[in-house]
Amino acid sequence: MWFRINTFFYRSISYLPLSFLYFISSALALPVLLFRRCGATSKRNLRRVFKNKTRREIAFMAYRCNRNRIDYLIEFLKGVYCFSDEEMKKRFVFENLEILDQLFEKHHFVLAYAGHMVNFEWMITLQLHMPDIGMCNLYLSGPKNEWSDWLDNVRARYGAINVPSSSPLRPLIQVEHEIIEGKSPYKGYVFGSLADIDPKGDNPHTAPFFGRELEIVTGTERLGRRFDMAFVFAHITRPKRGYYRVKLYELQPDDIDTNSFAYSDAFVHALQQNIIDDPELWFQWGEPRF
Repeated sequence: MWFRINTFFYRSISYLPLSFLYFISSALALPVLLFRRCGATSKRNLRRVFKNKTRREIAFMAYRCNRNRIDYLIEFLKGVYCFSDEEMKKRFVFENLEILDQLFEKHHFVLAYAGHMVNFEWMITLQLHMPDIGMCNLYLSGPKNEWSDWLDNVRARYGAINVPSSSPLRPLIQVEHEIIEGKSPYKGYVFGSLADIDPKGDNPHTAPFFGRELEIVTGTERLGRRFDMAFVFAHITRPKRGYYRVKLYELQPDDIDTNSFAYSDAFVHALQQNIIDDPELWFQWGEPRF
């Protein structure tokens, strides 16, 4: 019952004008700007990275980070309930999709690394831009309930396959066999992974990150190497609220043969550059990880 009440509430909110919802978002984020203790972890992490910024500049950056978190939820609900496919394609643009065509000539899978940059949920619109490719979304396994089932359906609404982190091999083997046997409707699959989460026992590997050592997940790279995937990084920018551009870069580290975590290291380096370009889009400033 509570699930239905909550989804009805979210659906109702999504029908409000986007400009009004952005106004509410800006207002709800104000305490982070006005009060020193609000957003303390975000401000501390921002100060550690951007040492040349003043206290006021850091507070404003933390405010925009918090506002973007609220924008993320607003845009997520708008995408689920309101925006048409054509509207989504206009709002989330991939700049250089030809790189995928080139990589699929040699690989069945392309592993697309990305960080938790607003609005990462709209990465699933890739299939609207390229209907001849499939998508697999790696997600963190957890207890199954009405909310997790709802979220799985939302993330699969354009045809993506949700791959649980606890048992990713079976779905990947299945779609690979379909491609080899000519039974797949797609020429290949993009395997999406937001790899900047806390590894929590996933054989963590540390990589330099803004002058500190950051623990990162390595399971994604192990899967990529096992299935001979090409590796790319999705660099996300936001020209204005509600509109995004993504540029794909192939990751080609020099130490692939000597470093078991070469692609993971390359991902962290690319993520760091993405954050430098748009620090207020990164979700993880509030995490006590560095």
